[in-house]
Amino acid sequence: MSDPEQPNNPVTLREILQETRDEVLQWDHGLPGTLHWLLRQPALVIRHYLWQRSGRFTRPLRFLLLSVAVTILMDWLVHRQLGWRSLVTPAADLDNFLIENSAVLLLLILPIIALVFRLCFFGLQIRYVDALVTLAYTQGLINFFGALMILLLPLAPAQRIVLIVVTLMMMMYTLWAWSSVAVGPVWRRWLAALGALVLAQVANAAYLQLINWVI
Repeated sequence: MSDPEQPNNPVTLREILQETRDEVLQWDHGLPGTLHWLLRQPALVIRHYLWQRSGRFTRPLRFLLLSVAVTILMDWLVHRQLGWRSLVTPAADLDNFLIENSAVLLLLILPIIALVFRLCFFGLQIRYVDALVTLAYTQGLINFFGALMILLLPLAPAQRIVLIVVTLMMMMYTLWAWSSVAVGPVWRRWLAALGALVLAQVANAAYLQLINWVI
């Protein structure tokens, strides 16, 4: 591959700072906008990328990896630096291994779950790449929310109840977000989302069992 020709107007520091501002601060652009609209209209974010190749929102892979990094950082800060303990504190070698290698492990399991997703949504205009992008965005949002919970849960007076409520909320969000991307009858989309969620949990459990056996 040859080097590109030198342009007449190369990028300036001001442009880089403006792009950084858009990525970090603007409510409708970059990371804040991605989080905002994934909560309000997840299908909007996903279709912007799939159908328009839009740069308005953070790219799905970048969003997912950033969420993993934030989760790892928050766990390190809360459990190892502050010394807080909660129901989500890693207590076993497997848990530590999963956190330390979560980015790689997530990238390995995601294509498998995307295949399950594609099969469950068969006939609802969901391609395999649609499933990958949808999973990257929704899992990324759940990771960010999980990082927030790592920070707040140790301060909660009834940790177990809070954890159950938050888990149910995330499950309902997942079902809603996944069903909103598909095209077809509402009942069919929700049924496909429920089937995909159940099978994804089965695949994830089998994957973790395999890792436990290997290590």
